[in-house]
Amino acid sequence: MAQNDSVFGTTIRTPSIILMDRDNEVVRPLCDPGVGGAAELDFAQQATAGNTLTIGADTYEFRAAAGELSDDDHIGVFIGTNAAATLAKLVLAINGTGTAVADGVLGNGGSALKIANGTVFILAQAAGTSLLIVEADKVGGSIAANGLSAALSETGLHADAIWNLGAGVNINTIGRAGGYRNYSTQTITVTAAMLLSNKEVFLGYPFTPTMFTVSVRTSAGILRGLTADAEVDSDDAFAISGNFIKCVFGATGTVDIVAGDLLVIQAWGA
Repeated sequence: MAQNDSVFGTTIRTPSIILMDRDNEVVRPLCDPGVGGAAELDFAQQATAGNTLTIGADTYEFRAAAGELSDDDHIGVFIGTNAAATLAKLVLAINGTGTAVADGVLGNGGSALKIANGTVFILAQAAGTSLLIVEADKVGGSIAANGLSAALSETGLHADAIWNLGAGVNINTIGRAGGYRNYSTQTITVTAAMLLSNKEVFLGYPFTPTMFTVSVRTSAGILRGLTADAEVDSDDAFAISGNFIKCVFGATGTVDIVAGDLLVIQAWGA
């Protein structure tokens, strides 16, 4: 059915599809699921009353007993008998599963017991003596990659209790939202003419490459190495130049790539 065809008055929109040819040389978008932002905090040492830990809009405050929080908006976490027990309660709160009285403390003002849970779309778990969090599709849900923005910080915890990404760093430093991204792959057979001193070979793309890889194979298809291998490209250079990937071969007699070799170049772009 063509795009915008109507059935019973309802517009149907179908996604565009770009097919590859049998030589795998056609540029096509990839469905990239992305990467869920993740971070780790060392929690081997016990928290003390008044310490806080912040994940985006949620600030967790540790309390040794039912008592007032320093801020009504804080989420109270009772300090357990040891660091592991406290960590377990913190995980419950972050995942939105803290239901027992011992999982909450009195709210600021002390008028009622405050059993609160996290609101940021994060999945938390104890990884040994550390807190491991990752972006999720809902509070305590499944790992997701939607480009969540959530700054991380802590105050008053043990000196070793620091986020692995650094204080104040956003969890999306690691994460990246999914989507459709351009991808292309091409195989070039190297000729003697290409290997003349300072000869350049350009590959043009209908998108702007942001990263690429080059693997070098013999004419029989045996892998010789990648662009990072000195034995392959010590005299040969590859670089992004606008909408091109440029291959510059070294001087005659010193090149590591030889005539008949196959260059398999893969490029990605937004």
